[in-house]
Amino acid sequence: DDVTIGGWAIEARLYAEDPARGFLPSIGRVARYREPVSGAFGTSKTIRIDHGVNEGDTINRHYDPMLAKLIAIGEDRMQAVTRMRAALDEFYVRGVNHNMAFLGAVVADEDFAAGNISTDFIGDKFGSRFDPTEVDRDPEPWLVAVAGAIHWRRISRASRLVTRSMDDRVIPGRPVTLATSWVVMANGRPFPVELAAAGDGVEVRLNGQTHMVSSDWTPSSYLFKGTVDGEPVKGVAAMRADGYLFFLDRETGEPLLPIEERPVPQDPHQLTVPTQPFPVRTESILPECSYWRDRVPPPFQLNCSSYTPPSVDEQTVVAPGVPIPLVRVTPLAFSPQTGYIYAQGRAHVGRARRFEDPFVWNTARFHLTLPDAVGILAAVDTRTGSVVWKKEMPSAFLGTSGPLLTAGGLLFRGSPGGQVEAYDMRTGARRWAFRTQPEGARLRPSPASAYELDGTQYIAIAMGPQLWAFTLDGTVPARGEPSPDPPVDDQPSGPAPRETDTIETATLLENPRGSVGGRRYAFDEHNFNPVRARVTAGDLIQFTNNGEMTHTVSARDGSWTVGTLTPGMSAYLTFDEPGTFLYHCEIHPWAVGEITVVP
Repeated sequence: DDVTIGGWAIEARLYAEDPARGFLPSIGRVARYREPVSGAFGTSKTIRIDHGVNEGDTINRHYDPMLAKLIAIGEDRMQAVTRMRAALDEFYVRGVNHNMAFLGAVVADEDFAAGNISTDFIGDKFGSRFDPTEVDRDPEPWLVAVAGAIHWRRISRASRLVTRSMDDRVIPGRPVTLATSWVVMANGRPFPVELAAAGDGVEVRLNGQTHMVSSDWTPSSYLFKGTVDGEPVKGVAAMRADGYLFFLDRETGEPLLPIEERPVPQDPHQLTVPTQPFPVRTESILPECSYWRDRVPPPFQLNCSSYTPPSVDEQTVVAPGVPIPLVRVTPLAFSPQTGYIYAQGRAHVGRARRFEDPFVWNTARFHLTLPDAVGILAAVDTRTGSVVWKKEMPSAFLGTSGPLLTAGGLLFRGSPGGQVEAYDMRTGARRWAFRTQPEGARLRPSPASAYELDGTQYIAIAMGPQLWAFTLDGTVPARGEPSPDPPVDDQPSGPAPRETDTIETATLLENPRGSVGGRRYAFDEHNFNPVRARVTAGDLIQFTNNGEMTHTVSARDGSWTVGTLTPGMSAYLTFDEPGTFLYHCEIHPWAVGEITVVP
């Protein structure tokens, strides 16, 4: 008797599934997770969100791919549906494919809102697949107007940057006149527009009609919310892993900022497309290809495109970001004080090769003679797309947690070397460092966080199994002197030497657990096993050709050779002098191994 029925409730389940591929589960890292945070939610009792993931979590195939439950209530069905539509519009998830656009399409349907539904509803409305990016009509005029207004705001902020000094003093003699005639590209078609400032908004003239666009959007925002001619408009913005900003309409997925197609390398064994989309006028935090040109040794050949496809036939092609780009490993941070986005990632080159079996992608990324990866921590100006400052460090000290920004103008981060650091947000200069572990430690730091207690601000961060909290008058002593800036990594990258008396010319590779296609194996004819061997001086070391190709194994400096080994053949060699030596196959010089001889 105490339980009564009052009103309506609708639950939408957000899943890591791809509606365009028959709702197949999507695996990967949740790079962005933003629940509705506007005034209509948060403290409101009309929306409830139960979630099982956080930003940075990994979705794998071993568990249910549900991300969250979103529940909306209202006095009647229509009010509940309206609140659900608004909440879905405020929800933002990136990193894995999900069904949010599909949920939005369902609750936006008039028959669903009216309750005219059956078990055939999805098939009748959407057919066998749902792809929100497929648009077969010209964009609405308001969409073109929003794209023009966003571009005007970007160039307006950029013009203010070049006419003012760093301390915001006006620089005389440097007036900037903004161009007013622009072309918005949408669905491959040009739409000429005239742009002008109008109070707090932007006036956009399109096809003889004038539209007023008002919004507090900035280039660092994920979601756009504003009005066109008094009507509300919403969009979504995201920075791609290589530093490019994309801005899309939240309902249709159409681009709101100009995007151009650029040609990329092709491979006859793969179903690649000749071009890839790139937004115009942006800058990557990663080094340009010229950085690697003098660092890549022969016989390898450097291809400068990060879209270089892995090849079955070519063994010596290397390219930036191959086989997996390593910039999308941490969340970004934005400071309204500086207008900068802060990002980090690893710059590296790798061998662009693969096996005949398309499901085998474990191609032993480490190679003894290729340059080590470089860790990058950088600030990007959202007004110009340019890199303001950049810090390079050994990749082992980069970590996988994004930075924390404070109103005091500092950027906090934890280093896998056991050190907590603070940097000046404007210049990138290191202002403070505290060692939580002795020199030589390797651990996984968590993201830093800030909290207040009794009027005192604290910075908290987990360094491996320990939780540390810092404040201005902290008394816990450091566990050693800070490392230099940038730090020096005295530990070699790649696998440690393995003690053995047998070296094979080929290695059996296995896909990592949970890979698409299940457990797969491949025989790498050009990968010594072990690639790093530790042997004792005076011992007899066996070299065995366990593959199907002939190899000639010799020292890189020509000081020794075991001769030519046909399949199934072995040869023996004794090393008398301690030291570390590189060797390779003379027939296939990209196959390189290392021997460490100990007394």
